[in-house]
Amino acid sequence: MDSKIDKKNLVMAGLILMIYDLLKQQGVYPNTSKEEFIKDLVYLHQKGCLYTSFEYGKPVVVVAMYRIPEYTPEKIDKYPEKEEGTILYIPFAVSISKDKHKILSLLKYHLNNHPEISEVIYERKGKPKRFKLKQTIGV
Repeated sequence: MDSKIDKKNLVMAGLILMIYDLLKQQGVYPNTSKEEFIKDLVYLHQKGCLYTSFEYGKPVVVVAMYRIPEYTPEKIDKYPEKEEGTILYIPFAVSISKDKHKILSLLKYHLNNHPEISEVIYERKGKPKRFKLKQTIGV
């Protein structure tokens, strides 16, 4: 049984390293050390806040997103212990091909599964962009 756990952890470590490489190539958090960045990615993955899309075994889209109760720049410096609130915060979203539609597709999927979200805040080049969502009633 230990070999299964070790193999699973080894595969996850490889995926995290591939994700790290993609994010660094795209210029995400250029001043963050590799050790700290990988630690953050592992934390986001463990909390269920790291979303990826793979093609041919390689990550092509990586998005970090989680719900927060309110937005203030001071509170955003740290990842939350747990998701709560109706604001979806996106600290980074990248596509290897710079295809916004792939990112939007992943975001739409997430929003469809979380109707409680009323606002999206996307951190873009150090500036937050806010999007209020219209409430719709499903048929």
